[in-house]
Amino acid sequence: MFDYTPRGGGNPNRVQLLVNGMIYGGWTSFNIVRSIEAPSGSFNLTVSDRWPGQTKPWPIEPGDECQVNLGGESLVRGYVDETAYSLASDSRDFTVTGRDKTGHLVDCSYVETPSQWEGADAAAIAQALTPPLGVPGSFLGQNDTPANLSLAP
Repeated sequence: MFDYTPRGGGNPNRVQLLVNGMIYGGWTSFNIVRSIEAPSGSFNLTVSDRWPGQTKPWPIEPGDECQVNLGGESLVRGYVDETAYSLASDSRDFTVTGRDKTGHLVDCSYVETPSQWEGADAAAIAQALTPPLGVPGSFLGQNDTPANLSLAP
């Protein structure tokens, strides 16, 4: 059972997608994943993209930077991975999927130098890997155990 109460008292069922300065709502279904077991947070949102008086498709494209809010709280900040239309005799649905910025860490390879770290702690390695991908990092605790790490091209 999912029980969610947003900070600040917002509607816990109100999902918004912010893309290119526009706020999109009215989602008919959604799935938002944030878990320590997942390499990156993700979302899947579906809406009927046509209703009376609405004639233009939503200008959301793969690669667009986005933010998903639930109940007024930001849950995912990242990029749109895919958009898709689903047609039926009585409806036309638009689905948007994406992941948070750590999705870049999952998809990308590190091709810079150094490609080897000796005696470096996890914070130092992450500080070298994450800035080119626009992924902010923070580390809890101190005195990380030094590690030897090599990345093969």
